[in-house]
Amino acid sequence: MRLGIVAALPGEGRCLAGRSVTFNHIHELSGGTLLTLSGVGPDRARRAAETLLEKGCTALLSWGCAGGLSPQVQPGHLLLPRKVITPEGREYDVGSMWHDRLTQALSAHFPTHGGATVAADMMLSTPADKQALHNKTGALGVDMESAAIAALATEMGVPFAVIRAVADDAASGIPACVGNSMDSGGQVLMSRLMACLALRPWQWPTLLRLGRQFSKAKVTLSSVARRLGPDLLVE
Repeated sequence: MRLGIVAALPGEGRCLAGRSVTFNHIHELSGGTLLTLSGVGPDRARRAAETLLEKGCTALLSWGCAGGLSPQVQPGHLLLPRKVITPEGREYDVGSMWHDRLTQALSAHFPTHGGATVAADMMLSTPADKQALHNKTGALGVDMESAAIAALATEMGVPFAVIRAVADDAASGIPACVGNSMDSGGQVLMSRLMACLALRPWQWPTLLRLGRQFSKAKVTLSSVARRLGPDLLVE
């Protein structure tokens, strides 16, 4: 199989590729694996995955960071969900044999969770929002791209899997300045962020905490990439 990987943001893609990656480009990794950046959100993720299939990929993987919805999962923990839930409640099962290979290879080295992840239509900015989604779905993690990739893979009859490292935990909110500083692709514009923080300096401690959590997630992703290699056990 030829693997196609979708990551939302450059920092996530860099953890896998080991080099800088850019939007609007298909990056070929060793062994023929293809990686592309989608930007944040389900529509962008689906378009990116469609492009990978057009390029000849026969399996899809959603890669990157996720938000934690349960106290079970902490920054740096690894999410290998057995199923992905859409905002409407539809469930997609990941490829079981692929999932088993990933779990066997990684669970001895990282705190690993196989519980479901759920898609969100927008960024969850408060712990209360996260708790409500966890109570509704039972999911352990949340992101905005995996369900769209899962839906496309199911429609096209190709296997898919999800590898996500937890960034913000269930108790962490997202400062308003972060959301207000994002461009259309989900990247934070530093000039806009600094201007916002100058007016709301009380958001600095939360932002610094999030930065530390995101760093833990990136360490996990980089370690996973080194341990598995670019084919990520798709076989």
